[in-house]
Amino acid sequence: MHLERLFVPLLDDTALAHLAQLPSLSSLTIKSHPQSQLAPASSFQPAAGTIPFPALTRLTIPTMVVATSLITKFSGRPLTELASLPNRVHPTKDVARQFYSALAIHCSRSSLKTIAIFGDYHNPAVTVHMDQHLYSVDVDIIQPLLSFSSLVSVMLSHPVGFDLDDATILRMARAWPCLGSLTLRASPSRHMSSKATLEGLYAFTKYCPSLVMLEMTFDATVVPKIRLDGKKRSSQQALNSLHVALSSVSKPRRVAKFLSTIFPGLREIETLYDEILADQYEDEDENLVTEPHVIISYDMWKIVEDELSASSQFSSMSDSY
Repeated sequence: MHLERLFVPLLDDTALAHLAQLPSLSSLTIKSHPQSQLAPASSFQPAAGTIPFPALTRLTIPTMVVATSLITKFSGRPLTELASLPNRVHPTKDVARQFYSALAIHCSRSSLKTIAIFGDYHNPAVTVHMDQHLYSVDVDIIQPLLSFSSLVSVMLSHPVGFDLDDATILRMARAWPCLGSLTLRASPSRHMSSKATLEGLYAFTKYCPSLVMLEMTFDATVVPKIRLDGKKRSSQQALNSLHVALSSVSKPRRVAKFLSTIFPGLREIETLYDEILADQYEDEDENLVTEPHVIISYDMWKIVEDELSASSQFSSMSDSY
């Protein structure tokens, strides 16, 4: 058989053993049915003297739990893309730790360019308030992912978000110099504050010259002074889109001046409120509660975006003379 792409339900050992022998299979998507078990292929072993999935480069799995069980079956394969399907299974930080550790052990660290872990975490908000410590993702959990130096696109979605600081952001920027897109996302009902600050964004200006899109939560209440790299201001020209989620901000015009200096190409800023509106538009049955502070945050960041636009127009006019 010369199948190159397959989209299949959750597999048992027999089916997986058959697919492992397909010489041309380069893309495999495994979709879990509601009735399926979440511990697939636990006893699958490739036939002696054979290389399982010899051509596989793209793998899509239903959840982190399933991925952790399956990833050992693809050990050593030079995957370039790994993704999970959008789902409402809330992975705890222990599940996340097991997944990222398995990924570093069994996947080629030089070939992987894209990782996309999707979540559909609209419910319940109580997860954020009462069980945040069970779901928050810190640097120790994502540490194994920092060994994948060829990553170009990173999209990680976790129920309550990430417990990261500026030192962690620096480590991420150094580890992923090829980044074009970085997304660190949580539930729309997220309330988790961030230890990362505007100061931490400097790391991307120095180590990620190709970064075009950034999504993360940070504390923008303190605006740092503009650093000088020798006699030049440290800046990064590529970034044009910034999703700030529910990042705190109190001095929007000063923030805009700072961002326009280190990211002179930045034009678009999105917030959690933009995300909620998009979700409601796509699914009319969703009834997402928009709290007052979410709208206030949106208004403040729109001032930042307007200031960036005005600064860009002024620069364009100056260049024309």
